Amino acid sequence: MTPYSSTLSSVLKDESRMEGKALWVSQPQSVGELLDSLKEAAEKGIDITVQGSRTGLAGGAVPAGGLALGLSKLKKSMEIKDGLLLASASVALGEAKVYLKRQRLVFAADPSEDEATLGGLFATGARGLKTEPFGRQVQELLWALPTGETLLARRGEACFDSTGIRIFNQSIKCPVPVKSRFPGVPFQGQDLIDFLSGSDGRLGIALNIKVKTFPKPKNSWAIAFFLKSEAQALSFAEAASDASREFLKALWIFDQNALSLLSKSRASLSGLKDIPEFPSDSDSAALAWLEGDDEEGIELAMSGLLDLFSESGGSESDTWAAEGIEAEKIAPLKHLAEEAANMELDKARLTSNAIRLSIENSYGSPIKAFRDLGESLVQGYRILSVLDGRIHARLFALQDPGKLVLGYALRALAEGGFFASDYGLGKAKRDMAIDLASPQEKECLMAIQQAFDPASSMSNRFFRAAL
Repeated sequence: MTPYSSTLSSVLKDESRMEGKALWVSQPQSVGELLDSLKEAAEKGIDITVQGSRTGLAGGAVPAGGLALGLSKLKKSMEIKDGLLLASASVALGEAKVYLKRQRLVFAADPSEDEATLGGLFATGARGLKTEPFGRQVQELLWALPTGETLLARRGEACFDSTGIRIFNQSIKCPVPVKSRFPGVPFQGQDLIDFLSGSDGRLGIALNIKVKTFPKPKNSWAIAFFLKSEAQALSFAEAASDASREFLKALWIFDQNALSLLSKSRASLSGLKDIPEFPSDSDSAALAWLEGDDEEGIELAMSGLLDLFSESGGSESDTWAAEGIEAEKIAPLKHLAEEAANMELDKARLTSNAIRLSIENSYGSPIKAFRDLGESLVQGYRILSVLDGRIHARLFALQDPGKLVLGYALRALAEGGFFASDYGLGKAKRDMAIDLASPQEKECLMAIQQAFDPASSMSNRFFRAAL
């Protein structure tokens, strides 16, 4: 560990645009050095904030004093064995994609931030365009505990039941709910690996992972549908939500503000240069992703979507489609909207008054929740994942955006939804999550923290301070 200096100021922020402070910095180059840093910090009572490539969107890598522990210089390795990618968690997603592409393999999940590390994707519960979480495909995990010890987790070997879980040769006793409502709270039957995915560096660090890979589908298509009104877009979404999932793997709705942000950012975002211009009279858009080996089946699925689009008031002239490599250029559109929003915030210096909302299966009807949110939105945008009911919204230039987010979070949780479904809690939403937790959930959180991190050194004493 070395004392913080202004020459290391990049460690104070991530893509959330939040900015913190650090007293110490450590950038180990080996697992041994990393474990030594954890042990030293735990022994000295120094808070630890874990940092991968700092591409997170919820402020999980933003330090609030203590040690900023960077993982970007750790040694990288990759190997394919029995259909599994064995990789160090410091490997970047882009590097892994290139490695897999040579062998015509892909991940089931498809996060679009190529600079993000595999460990970062695991820590934040990332998904990407399609609905499959990256962490759910991990079969084995070497985990560094905050104490500097390690834990090897294999899928299926340790799962939560109603009374807790048995690991570390001991039982962690706590009241485990049937269903989890936000990251950090397990549910009955949940595998330990899935629980650790999305834990945002609060309970330790992924060192090495074994993750499933799959043969690259022979055919892949991205289709954009542009509509004249949001009502038409949501009518199309509702009809398409019942379509067969055999080939349709993702369907996202973008509101008018999201399209406007993207259009304004064309000159500044290189990722938009290969994406066609949006029709000037479009109010909303839908982006569909289809893939599979059956070319005729995909064509039939595409034809079915076009029929639904026409029935919702759309015109075939207001669509564009791309196949294969060209389709892959369109796939990151949701992520590009985030980047465009960040640029807008930077220009207006609104970072301190902006917040993300990420909720899942929103109070029974994600389409209704999407519509309701639009009625109260002043500035910002909304994007809806139709196939699994995830809403992503970016709210800014509001007097109290947190109050609006809290209202929607409460409604989502009351109807069995999930709060902070993609980006993790980070620091942006941690206090809100604690306020929403029931006494039983808080008891479970504390029991797990005590077992994993008895010195409360991770994530700036996250639970100790909040509970």
